[in-house]
Amino acid sequence: MNRKSIGFNELHNRKGINANLLHSPTVLAVLPSIGHGGGIERYANWLLDVLKNNGSSIVPVPMLRIGERPTLKNKLRFIFQLVKTIHELKSTDGCIAIVFHPNLAALSLLIFKVTRIKVLRSYIVFYGEDIWNSTFFIKLLIHKFKAVMLTISSFSSGALSKIGQAQIIAPGLDEEWFNTLTNASKSYTKDRSTDGPTVLTVFRLDSAVSKGILEIVEAIKVVREREKVECRLIVAGSGSLPNNLVEMINKLDWISVESNIDDKYLAKLYAQADIFVLATRTTSIKPTSGEGFGLVLVEAQIAGTTVIAPAFGGSDDTFLNGITGLKPIDESSEALAGVLSVFILNEKCRLQYGENARIWSSAKFNPKFARSRVNNLLHINSGSTADEYLNLAFKQAD
Repeated sequence: MNRKSIGFNELHNRKGINANLLHSPTVLAVLPSIGHGGGIERYANWLLDVLKNNGSSIVPVPMLRIGERPTLKNKLRFIFQLVKTIHELKSTDGCIAIVFHPNLAALSLLIFKVTRIKVLRSYIVFYGEDIWNSTFFIKLLIHKFKAVMLTISSFSSGALSKIGQAQIIAPGLDEEWFNTLTNASKSYTKDRSTDGPTVLTVFRLDSAVSKGILEIVEAIKVVREREKVECRLIVAGSGSLPNNLVEMINKLDWISVESNIDDKYLAKLYAQADIFVLATRTTSIKPTSGEGFGLVLVEAQIAGTTVIAPAFGGSDDTFLNGITGLKPIDESSEALAGVLSVFILNEKCRLQYGENARIWSSAKFNPKFARSRVNNLLHINSGSTADEYLNLAFKQAD
C-alpha cells in the first residue's frame, strides 16, 4: 500500500533537465514524515518527484522517519537538522521552501527568518483536515512572511478562503504506479464469481469510521436484502482496523479485509472490482473529517473501474459525475444504497462507466502532464488545459 518513500540520496542533484524552470532552483522540503504512509506523504513524493524531473535539486528534511513517533527528542532533532540544512544551503543562490503541513509552518518560517537564508518563495501545503483547523495565527503568519498556500482541490481552496487565496495543485501519480494500474486494467477481467458483483473500498484502516465503513456495510446490507442479490465487499488498506470493527466484520461472511498489501496486488484488486466506493464523512467540527481530493478514486478509474464518490468534499475534481461514476445525494447509508443499486443491478451500465473512467482518467492524470499541474508553483503558463485532456481522451476512445 505504501508508495515508495523519498530517499535522501536519490533526491539530490539531478541537473540540467529544463533550464527554463527558474534555473532549476533548489527545493527545501520540510516534511512531517518519511516512510509513514498516508495521503500527505504520497502527495509530497509525487510533487517533489515532478520538481526533481524538472531539474530541481530536492533537499528533504522530515520531522519523523520510519517507525518514529513525535517525541520531544525527535522534534528537537528535527529542529537541529533543519537549521543545519539551512546553513548548508546558504551558499546557494536561494531556494524554494515547501512546508508540507501547516503545523510545521510557524517553526520553519521563523527559522528561515533568523538564519537569513535566501528563500525565493515559501509555500505551505494544506492537504487534509488541516483546512478546518487553520487558526488566525496561521493567517497572520502567512501574511507576515508572504507565504503562498498550496492545496489539492477546489473544495479545499474554498475552505481556506477565510485565511487567503490558495493555489491548487491536484495530486498525481508517479509513472511506475500509473503504468502498474494501466497494465492491470488490461491484464485482469472483472470478477464473475458466483458471489456476485464485488465492491472495493481503500483507505488507511485505522481511519475506517471517518472513511464511511459503517455506512458502506449498511448500504450493501440494504441492497442485498432489498434487491435479493449477492455482492461482496473488499476493504483494503495499510495498518489495521479498530478492534470493534474487526468483530463486526468477522460476523459477515461477504466482507474480506486486505491489509498492508503491495502495489501490484492492490492494482489487481482495483481492476477486478466491479465498483469502487469511497464514502468519507465530512464535518468541520472536531474531530474533523473530509475528503480534500480522493486519489484512490483516480487509481480505481485508471484500472478501469467505475466509482462512487463521497457525497461532499473535494472528490468532484477526481471523476465525471454521470460519466465515469456517481455520488449519493447525502451521506446516509440509504442514499449510498440507492447509487450502489444502479451499478449492482446493471452490469452493462457499470462496464460502460468503467470504460469511460479508464479513458478519461488515463488522459487527465497521465504523468506526462504532471509538469502542467505544478506550473503555478514555478510561475510557468505552459500546461495542458482541461479541454486538451478531454480531446486526448476522445482520441483514445476512437
